[in-house]
Amino acid sequence: MQSMSTYEPTEFWQRRWNELDDFLNSSSEEIAAHAVNKKLDEKKIRRAIKRYARIRTSLLAALAEEPPQTFWDAGTGTGYWVDFLIGEAGCIPEQSLATDIVAEPLAFVSYRWPQLITRIHDLTKDELPPHCQYDVAIAVGVLHHHKHPLGASH
Repeated sequence: MQSMSTYEPTEFWQRRWNELDDFLNSSSEEIAAHAVNKKLDEKKIRRAIKRYARIRTSLLAALAEEPPQTFWDAGTGTGYWVDFLIGEAGCIPEQSLATDIVAEPLAFVSYRWPQLITRIHDLTKDELPPHCQYDVAIAVGVLHHHKHPLGASH
């Protein structure tokens, strides 16, 4: 990752989504070569999966006490938490909001949840979304990308 003095989250994530699009449009031979060259660290992947499972379990337990109707997922990405909040926590997509710094992940999530409200939104530059009153706000894996993470949360 770039140093924080030169890091621009929008440019970084736009580049990542473009790389993913290029990768998904590759031939099977190119994908296989990429997997070999990338040498993904399996231990890191397994740790991340376990960490998300712990967050998911803790969040579900906390939400069971007072089940939410609505949510704001800031930094939606591929929609992992959107799927959880609608599918398992029972939130209402038509009254909930998914935001991301680039458009591609929002299109990805909108395909699965067309009734979900989506917006391009940069936590460090943009004002809070209009009518920003949600039962749950979640920003997993987002704030550490910003130079001043506490300022990003307004």
